Amino acid sequence: MAKVGEEDPRWLVQNRTDGKNVGNWHWAEKNLMPYTKKQLAELFDNLSIPTEDESKLSFTLEHVKGEISLNNRKRRIFYLYDIEVKLNWSGITKDGNKGKGTLTGSEIVQDNDHRDIKVEVKMDDKDSKNEILLEHVRTKGVEVFIQTIGNFLTKMKEDNGQSSIQSPEPDEKPKPSAPVKIETVKEVNTSSGTISTKEIRQRVIFSGVPPPFFFETFLDSGRVSGFTQAPAQIQPVKGSEFTLFAGTIVGKIVDLVPNEKIVQNWRFQSWPQGHYSHLTIELKVHSNGTELLLTQTGVPSSDFERTLSGWESHFWQRLRGTFGWPYKLKKNK
Repeated sequence: MAKVGEEDPRWLVQNRTDGKNVGNWHWAEKNLMPYTKKQLAELFDNLSIPTEDESKLSFTLEHVKGEISLNNRKRRIFYLYDIEVKLNWSGITKDGNKGKGTLTGSEIVQDNDHRDIKVEVKMDDKDSKNEILLEHVRTKGVEVFIQTIGNFLTKMKEDNGQSSIQSPEPDEKPKPSAPVKIETVKEVNTSSGTISTKEIRQRVIFSGVPPPFFFETFLDSGRVSGFTQAPAQIQPVKGSEFTLFAGTIVGKIVDLVPNEKIVQNWRFQSWPQGHYSHLTIELKVHSNGTELLLTQTGVPSSDFERTLSGWESHFWQRLRGTFGWPYKLKKNK
């Protein structure tokens, strides 16, 4: 029987004394945002584009927003990214008329071809003398931008590979990134003795996605397997049992309110025998999307940090990366 707090390596990388992820078998993730910002700054800062009418365009990088990471799951290397790249541009015509504005590329997502990037070009103080610069940016500028992003993505995959995936440092502890309410530590009697537990609460806003989409996705084996990148067995039947992450998580569906609520008894296999947390996911209409309220009671205190961080890294981020569902973590009301 696993000890309280013992981590299952299929959820997070098991910390060895040497900090290594042997053979890249376990889940590991490398944040590529610092690399991305550095590379795109080198590619776009001071980029100049000549035109046929002898106008000149120059660009600088304003920001890169979103998330981009290299991931390993059972020796399978893959990238997850959803970023926005914004450039400032300036130009001058052959006659000396100047103009400036911005070029923003969005929907740069791993599931899309880079040629399908959504690009928006804006210009400040446009007039009849400098408006030709706007047309140049919309044609030649956008063409170069898309080509440069494509070259960057290719180079990123050449520069980052299996050898660059590393486990967390041995002394590194996961930090909760989501707003969370932690209840007073409670003691629970189990067949294995008395253990202390905590409560997790998260409020997540997903834009553009109605509650029925979530309800169906969370209870469909194929979709859960898809966004978690691991085998899952689950069905929308009250009283049925489920498994996630190839059996790392098991449980039973206690109650269902179609498109509104999912209640489960939920546990890691590594928890004390017979001990389950009580998980409630409530779905509410919010503006043009969904407000998701998660409450999980009875989480063993010694395994609290892993469980907390896993909701964002293995559920909310994966939903965004797989289905393109943008989300924001909010303070609990």
